[in-house]
Amino acid sequence: MVINETDTYTNTSGTVEQVSVDRFAFYARRVADPVTPFVVRVNGDNDFTVLAIGTTRTGYSVGTNDVAFSDSGAALLDLNPGQTLATGFLDANADGSGGGLGAVIPRDKGGDEIWRTGGSSGTNSGSGAVVVGSAPIPGNNVVTNRYRDYHYQISLAINSGTTEVVLGNDATVDGSKLDGWLSNLVVNETDTYTNGSAQAQQVSIEQFSFYARQVADPVTPFVVRVNADNDFTVLAVGTTRSSYSSGPNSFPFSDGGAVDITLNAGETLATGFLDANADGSGGGLGAVIPRDKGGDEIWRTGGSSGSNSGSGAVVVGSPPIPGNNVITNRHRDYHFQISLAINGGSGGGNQAPVAAVGGPYSGVEGTPIVFDGSGSFDADGDALTYSWDFGDARPAYPRK
Repeated sequence: MVINETDTYTNTSGTVEQVSVDRFAFYARRVADPVTPFVVRVNGDNDFTVLAIGTTRTGYSVGTNDVAFSDSGAALLDLNPGQTLATGFLDANADGSGGGLGAVIPRDKGGDEIWRTGGSSGTNSGSGAVVVGSAPIPGNNVVTNRYRDYHYQISLAINSGTTEVVLGNDATVDGSKLDGWLSNLVVNETDTYTNGSAQAQQVSIEQFSFYARQVADPVTPFVVRVNADNDFTVLAVGTTRSSYSSGPNSFPFSDGGAVDITLNAGETLATGFLDANADGSGGGLGAVIPRDKGGDEIWRTGGSSGSNSGSGAVVVGSPPIPGNNVITNRHRDYHFQISLAINGGSGGGNQAPVAAVGGPYSGVEGTPIVFDGSGSFDADGDALTYSWDFGDARPAYPRK
């Protein structure tokens, strides 16, 4: 089991970054043990915490292999300011089993500082093991001061920066009227947010603001994923508010702190509220949040009853539970807002870099040839790394 302590990434942005662990590439000298990639947080010298474990690879070939880090999709990590990531691999299963046929990934002497554990035994005690949330489990022997360049790479997509998004209408002014139903559940189908990037994004649901025409029913905010027209899945339910005032109100979405959800590429979020508790109880005194006629397309359920059957309800992981009546084609601007912090990737998406290898090249045997990749570029301005593979098991990483 090997951890590379030299080729690391540190978050120097001053804000939390979302890291997507995307690819695992390695050169196999031979087909032998399974190979398992992983990522650790560096807590100190020779002190690590395992953050992500990739899919163990057994169906690889001699030579160059490039596979997804995980077959279940990119692993997403939050990296706080000042924290450092390092990568590693285990020529065994994650629990240390399956080894014993011998090493797979070759190395060169010198170069990166390596933390390494293992031994001659193919059992867990010999090879070491990795468990997410724990330090790597040592094998029979531990070496902390070797310098070796192992021929593997793990690629990360760093989503730095946060975009603030506010969905809804002005929550500081009154509307023209209140709904007549005593209990209402509303989803705003117009003011939505779609992840237009090519990567998953972390969304922090931060604030719930609304204008109260009167102090009546409790008010519960929520966020849904839009699966299709009038088809939703509840992703988050905020704290029910009963101690509010007539006029503008602004609260944290949840008293337990911002609610974090993952939004995959192409997925859409919408927001809503329920003038009742999340289970539909507690309503019946009448609507709270005013609205104006026209504007946003609204999905609405409720009725004159203050019971659960009248108002509808919301449960995380399920569609909103309808009340007595459902209306899908009304257009109304309700005076509430829910604010989101989008971590990673802009709506336009991150574009892949373009590799320009130059050439064609020719020369005389025994005379050096310069291969130049300096024409490569990244449209997003991201830093580039270079890797030249000539098929001789000795890849090179300079620009030229």
